[in-house]
Amino acid sequence: MIERIKRRPHGGDVWKFSREHKVPLEEIIDFSAPINPFGAPPMAIEAIKNFSQIIKFYPDRDPKELKESIANYIGGVTADNVVLGNGSVELIYAFIELFAKKQEVAI
Repeated sequence: MIERIKRRPHGGDVWKFSREHKVPLEEIIDFSAPINPFGAPPMAIEAIKNFSQIIKFYPDRDPKELKESIANYIGGVTADNVVLGNGSVELIYAFIELFAKKQEVAI
């Protein structure tokens, strides 16, 4: 049964490319998905280390402090103007749901 589920991969398959062409993964730059070719920024790695004890929890469903921090950093906006999501795709879908009418074409 599970074999019938069609996988829909996102981005390129660098692992397969590496095997087939005998190119080390470290030498491959993948432009097929929004992947940072330089790896995680040092600040991100440090933040993961510093907050490793709370990473086991799902994110706060109502991240008021985060929204306020972002609004203060940007300046000229309030926390109510800040919209957060789990990546750009979720935000694009939310934007369409909010602003596009049924049967309307959005480009």
